[in-house]
Amino acid sequence: MEEKSAMNAVQLKMGDRGAAKFFIEENGVQIAFLDARINGNVLTAVHTEVTAAAKGRGVAAMLVARMVEYAREKGMKIVPMCPYVRKVFDGHPEEYRDVCEG
Repeated sequence: MEEKSAMNAVQLKMGDRGAAKFFIEENGVQIAFLDARINGNVLTAVHTEVTAAAKGRGVAAMLVARMVEYAREKGMKIVPMCPYVRKVFDGHPEEYRDVCEG
């Protein structure tokens, strides 16, 4: 199933000065990403973007799920500056209470 393979394909790339990117590639092409910054034990979700071809397939939700999983594994809090991440967190406050900061 395509969505399941995409979920398994959520990758994390760490950059300089705390930059982080959760992303999904399909056939070698990036179809979605969630940019974040990490400072100590705080992960700030900055921006989520999905290509037009990948919209409606749940890939943004997969990125958020992987980001939350990562934060929980590392004992981090998430600051949802990204409007999409804020909407997800606001829609399910009990589910994200342990990681949501702000």
